[in-house]
Parts: sequence; structure tokens; C-alpha cells
Amino acid sequence: MDYTLDTMLDRFCEKINKVATITIFAIFIALATMLAFAAIITSKNMARDFSETQIWSLKNNAISLPVLAVLIVLALITYKQIINIPQALLKALAVNYTLLICFIWTSIISWSPTQDQRILIDIASDLNADFNNGHLDTYGIDLKEYVQMYPFQTGYILFYKVFGWIWGYQNWTAIRLFNSIMVAGCVLAIFSITKEVFSRQAACVSLVITGMFLPLFLFSNFAYGNIPSLCCALFALLAQIKATRTEDSITFIKYASASVLLIMIATIFKPNALIFVLTMCIIWLVEGISNTKYTFLIPLLATFIAYRTVTPLTTSIFSTMSGGVTFNHAMPLMSHFAMGLQESEALRLPGWFNGYSITVYRQAHGDPSLMQEIATAAVIDRLSIFFNQPIYAVSFFIRKVCSMWIEPTFQSLWISFGGGHGFEPFNGSWIQQSIVYGKLFAVYNIFCDAVQSLIYLLACIYLWSSRKAISFKHLYLAIAFLGGFLYHLISEGKSDYVLPYFILLIPYASAGFVIVRDYITKLLTSHNCIYAK
Repeated sequence: MDYTLDTMLDRFCEKINKVATITIFAIFIALATMLAFAAIITSKNMARDFSETQIWSLKNNAISLPVLAVLIVLALITYKQIINIPQALLKALAVNYTLLICFIWTSIISWSPTQDQRILIDIASDLNADFNNGHLDTYGIDLKEYVQMYPFQTGYILFYKVFGWIWGYQNWTAIRLFNSIMVAGCVLAIFSITKEVFSRQAACVSLVITGMFLPLFLFSNFAYGNIPSLCCALFALLAQIKATRTEDSITFIKYASASVLLIMIATIFKPNALIFVLTMCIIWLVEGISNTKYTFLIPLLATFIAYRTVTPLTTSIFSTMSGGVTFNHAMPLMSHFAMGLQESEALRLPGWFNGYSITVYRQAHGDPSLMQEIATAAVIDRLSIFFNQPIYAVSFFIRKVCSMWIEPTFQSLWISFGGGHGFEPFNGSWIQQSIVYGKLFAVYNIFCDAVQSLIYLLACIYLWSSRKAISFKHLYLAIAFLGGFLYHLISEGKSDYVLPYFILLIPYASAGFVIVRDYITKLLTSHNCIYAK
């Protein structure tokens, strides 16, 4: 009887793993294929006036495809040399390359942070016992009101408060250097995750593909929590992967603890790390059940508690430092869902930020329950429209998805130069002028377009080629990708918001490249054998 029960339990656990794997893989491969198809045949480029509009057209394949072909050929030619480089040296080269590119870019940029970036810096610098001043030009919100509306920002504010004490509040060079180090961390984390999940060969390729994905490097200029949060989240996921694979109790505790700590830090920088939190909880749960390792439930619970602890902790510290600022006027999540389901102003894109949440805040005079009521009614109204007009609903979501996921620069130029300046005259240096308005703008867009298409295409090649051999471990990154996709599908979205999830495709693309290279090698070998005979 005991044997029978054990057998039944084992079969049940295997069933859980199989169902989870098949379900996630089916959704992931369908979505990746659709995005790849859209990226290959169309282009969505940000307008040059930095107004957050886009130009949507059929891709100029006469330009893009040759660039794409050149990138593939170069990668094939250099593949053998790259994988033969010692791992330590390869990682050192990747870090130095990353810091060099970031240094070059930040040297070109002379623009100081604007909008939310500047707001958080101003709040941090003014944070004292009589904190109650400051004014935002765009929507007429003072700094105290801003932080009450968005209490989740207190984490990055407190970080920058400490950072400012050490380096100075107006030291843009220091914050850009910090971000550059975080970008390098992202590159190394992607390498290590790819190695753990796929192979050393794929990991080496990931460094090349990541090195070509320039928007990530340009985000070093973004004085915000996005990149630090992403870096910590990736290393948290890496630590979790190592924890799930060890049989040693001490090693498990070490990696599991590191995973929880890192995801907590990621949440302090940017609460959107919730997507990675949920991903990690799913991994702990499925791996724990399918492998009958119920100790995995401990870090699962710890991960959830760590996430739930961050905002109350940071708001409490902020309240103490600011002389008693209260946080009972927070913007409800429903207002972001309402905004994400709306058509925006003429100068913005569907489901993008349009100021609706602030309008609701004003209408409700900061009353959370009233804001929730107004936003919920707006969501119901939009869902009713979608239900009664299905063709329009399909059109809306296609336009929204493409505006985020088929925009190859991920607003990396916008955050460096535009970021709220809009139509203001731009009087930068000649190279800035060229990047913003001239030939370098076009060159950058074409290159990013080719790289984006390459990543989508190679990721799909891996998924379709390996569909019969996929295991749950191969879908760790897919869970986070799908989480980011679904969240921004219904919530407020922008192309810079989805960059942290897009780069999760790089490991799949790297594994896909190895498959392509092995296939070509096999063909050439076969051809040579036939020729020799």
C-alpha cells in the first residue's frame, strides 16, 4: 500500500510538471512566433520630435535584411574563436566592452534627468524634517503629493538619498557610472543564466547578442530604478536556479537566501520586480512539487514576504525622515489598468501613459476608495466596448502590443534626450543633433531593428527546433516574459517598460544560434564527405 501511494504521488508530481511545461511552452511559442512575424515584416519607430508617437510601416527589408544577414554571418565566422576563449577572460572582455560603450554614450549625453527621474532626485535632495515643497510643471503636483500618489517610489528615493550623501545629488556622472556597472551586471547575469539553463556555447553567444543590443547600454543614462532592479532580479533568478539544482543543504540555504535578498533589493529599486517575484514563486512551487522537495516552499514563502515587506518598510523610513508624511492617498492599481485600456491623446499611443491616473486623483481629491470606484467604472466601460466591438478590440490590442514590442529602440533615445522635453528646441552638439534628428538616428534605428528581428527569429528557431525536448527548466525565463507581457497588455504600457522582459529572449536566441550553426556545420560536413567520395 505504501509503495502504491508513493507511486501515485510520484505520478501526480510528474503530471504537475508536465502540465505546467506544456501550458507555458504552448503560450510562449505562440506569442514569440507572432511577435517575430510582426517584427520581421513591420517597423515601428519613435517619432523624432520625442512626443511618444510612432511611425508604423512595412519594414524596409532592402535595408534591414542585409544588416540582419551581415550580423548572422559575422557571428558564424567568429563563433569558434569566441567559444574557445577562457570563460574568465571572456567575461572580463564583456564587462570592459559594456563599460566602454556606456562610457562613450554617457560622454555624448549632456542632458540632465527630466520628468520622473528629476522628480525622484529632487525629492531625495529635499528630504528632511520639513519636506513639503517643490512643484511639477507638467501636471501641477508638488513633490509631497507626488510621493503620496506613488509610495512605491520611496525605495529608489531612499537609495538616491544615500547615494547623494556620498556622491552629491547633482552628480550625473556618478549615477551614470553606477547604472553602467548595473548594465555590466545584467550582461554577466544573462551569460550565467544561459549557461545554467542551456549550454556554455549558448552562453558565449549570449555575450555577443547582448553586446549588439544597444538599447540596454543606452539605459545607463536613465536615472531611475529600472536597470538596478533588473540586474538584481536576474541575479536573484540565477541564485534560485543554482539552489534548485544542488543536493547539498548548506549550498541550498546559501543560494536560496541570496535569491530572496536580491529580489528584495530589486523590489526596493523598482516594484515592477513583482513579475520576477511571481516567476520565482511559480518556479519554487512547481520544482518543489514535481521533485517532492517541499523545503522549496520555505524560500517561496520568504520571497513573497520579502516583496510584501518592502513598500511598508520604505514608506515608514520615508515618513520618519520627512517629518511625518502620510501615505493614505496612494494611486490604486486599477487606475493604471484603466489607462492601459484607453485610447490616448493624439500625440500618444494606445494604452500608454496619458495622465488619466492623475486626472482620477484630482477628481477624487486623493481619496483611495473613490479613485478605485472611478477607475473600476472606467475599466468596466472599456471592457464593455471591447465586448460589443470585437474587431475594434483586436485592433486596439494589436496596436498596443506592436507599439511596445516592435519598437526596436525601446525608447532608449527618448529617455536620453526627450523624456518630457517634447517639442522644445534641441540645441546639442553636432553628434547629438545627428543622433536626435540626423543620419545617426536612422542608422541607430535600422541597426536596432535588425538586432530585434534577429533575437525574435533565433528564439523562435530554438523553440520550434526543441519543442519535443523542452523541460520546465527551459521555461524559467519564459514565465517572467509572459508575466511582463500580460501585465503590460492590460496595464499602462510603453516600449521602455518592456525592455527588461525582452532581454529574457536573448538566452533562447543564443541557444537558437547554436542550433543554426550546428545545422550549417552538419550540412557542410555532409557535403564535403559526398564531394570526397
